[in-house]
Amino acid sequence: MIDYEIHPGTSDRTTRTVYDAPPAIRRVRIDDWSGDAAITGSYAHLWDAEEALRRAVRADLDAMGGRVVALVTVEWTDGASHETSVEIGRPASAVARDASFGFIKAHLMRQGKRFIDAEDDPVLQAWGAELRTRLASDRSDPETRAADQAWANDHAFSSSGAGSPPVSSVTVTHEPETSRAATADYASIDDAEVALRGLRGVHVVGVRVAWADGLRISVWDSLANVHEAQRNPDGYIRPEIAAQARRILAEDYAEKNARTLPRRPLEPQRHWARELLRRIALAAAPPPRARTPRGARNAVSSTDAPRIVAVTIGWSENGAVRAMMPKVYPSLSAADAALRRAFDREPVVGGYDKTDYGVRWSDGQTHEGRLDVSPQSLAATAARGLLRAHLDNVARWLTSDDYVRMWVGLGRTDDIESKRAWGFELTRRLERDLAAHLAQAPGRNAVRARAGGAR
Repeated sequence: MIDYEIHPGTSDRTTRTVYDAPPAIRRVRIDDWSGDAAITGSYAHLWDAEEALRRAVRADLDAMGGRVVALVTVEWTDGASHETSVEIGRPASAVARDASFGFIKAHLMRQGKRFIDAEDDPVLQAWGAELRTRLASDRSDPETRAADQAWANDHAFSSSGAGSPPVSSVTVTHEPETSRAATADYASIDDAEVALRGLRGVHVVGVRVAWADGLRISVWDSLANVHEAQRNPDGYIRPEIAAQARRILAEDYAEKNARTLPRRPLEPQRHWARELLRRIALAAAPPPRARTPRGARNAVSSTDAPRIVAVTIGWSENGAVRAMMPKVYPSLSAADAALRRAFDREPVVGGYDKTDYGVRWSDGQTHEGRLDVSPQSLAATAARGLLRAHLDNVARWLTSDDYVRMWVGLGRTDDIESKRAWGFELTRRLERDLAAHLAQAPGRNAVRARAGGAR
């Protein structure tokens, strides 16, 4: 049984920043297995090797006296490799935990943490950090591979010459306040626009457009914004598609794409966006804004951020909140106002009332969490609103150094980067929402008029 054997590969880790994806796993070899199961061989994905180990552990662990060992080698595309013995044994709780996370990944993550803590060995410390980064970036499980393939399918199309393939389907999904979402298909964008105009009392609308050659795009919004946009000559769907395409073609989108995990290839997105603009026959994208330096906190203007289209209030320990109708609101300010009224009707008595919530944006992104509402938090957020203050705090915490130190101290670094990326993105989205809320605040224009008249 060996502890480890390392070949660091050709990748220059000193020049790679947090925005650059590390090399991918090329294959995983199981060279020896102390049990009877026939699992030795090469596997194309880490997840495939993990599945083989799970099956072998179920078959051999008890027969081998509660302890089995696998000799495993992980190889990356830059030539790096890491060979180690993965020992699996009692207690049962540890076996179950590592099986869920992945026996190989759990072992290597712990080994990487041990390397980081090694004294007077900077080379081993550097490889420990690199090993954990590479493992955290692995996307070989079937669910993730399916999500990546779905993304690739949405951005794939076969024709980009003169003319445009016909639209094959337009799917409209709408989520009413008190019932399940309903879906209908239409033959054209114009038919879908007519159907959208006929909807009433619906808070969230999703539209998915597919062309005959495979090109697809989805947009989400609140029905109020949809109806407002439909007053324009081009309706809602085409301008919304154009807005999404232009966000991708803006020069500073590269920074946003780098901060959003998983990092999708940039050029296929821009090729897709240019083709979308061409097909809907709208004006070319406006000139890109000046480049924001890499590392800036909010690289993309907050006014370009997706809009909040639905805020859902879920289960709550507070009876007045549970009785709230509707449960879905078109904005943070509307949800905060409803929550304030509910807690006025039934004040929190000692401690706090747990309340679940969910937020959906116009690009389909969602965020779910829990409010712990106390008399103190109600008083402190009277001006801003419970949800807005809570989400601000979530974003601030995810992007803080204290958050990183906490998880590094616990040996859990596999998802720090993605959480920090979401913290920065959430900040940008909240700034956009606050700016829109202030622009619509009653009396704002009157104040401006008085200020102008006093000059």
